[in-house]
Amino acid sequence: MVDETYHDRESSLQERVNMLNRRGYRGFSVKSCNRKWDGVEVKVVNSSGKVFTAIGETVDEAYGNVIEEIDLLLDS
Repeated sequence: MVDETYHDRESSLQERVNMLNRRGYRGFSVKSCNRKWDGVEVKVVNSSGKVFTAIGETVDEAYGNVIEEIDLLLDS
């Protein structure tokens, strides 16, 4: 059961990563995605100019981290 829940969460996150990459996520779109010495840095921006930056070891991890920041802001 735990493995199934983890898999569902990962699938949902991957869907949101794909959505952000293709057309944006919850009003935010990718401004830049750059390789850094310690991984990947992604910046997203919304129409109001709010910018989030996140770092990850991979592009997908950086996207996932910025999605979590967006969700925390908008769901609180």
